[in-house]
Amino acid sequence: PLHKKKNVPHIKSYYQLKPGGSDMEWFMMGSQNLSKAAWGEIINGKYGKCLRVLSWELGVFVAPSLVGGRLVPFTENSHGQEGATIIPLPYALNPERYSCNDEPWTID
Repeated sequence: PLHKKKNVPHIKSYYQLKPGGSDMEWFMMGSQNLSKAAWGEIINGKYGKCLRVLSWELGVFVAPSLVGGRLVPFTENSHGQEGATIIPLPYALNPERYSCNDEPWTID
């Protein structure tokens, strides 16, 4: 379900809003973490510089130019916008900022 406060999906999603905050410049969703293992790193290999990737992941990148219109995050007001591709997000569009009292969740 969309916009559930305690819903933490395994997918990772990244986006940039256009100035004004109603349309997206781009949107990306995938399984990769922000790590060298997932994105790779340049190393000096046997045959010179090469890209080493330790984990193969899948991601999808969407830009307005690729869908021929606007990218609009799903809200109660996003239906019926002509020429718009609606992007459903599993969280509120402008997530609540962390406070100084929040503690990160980690697991060993």
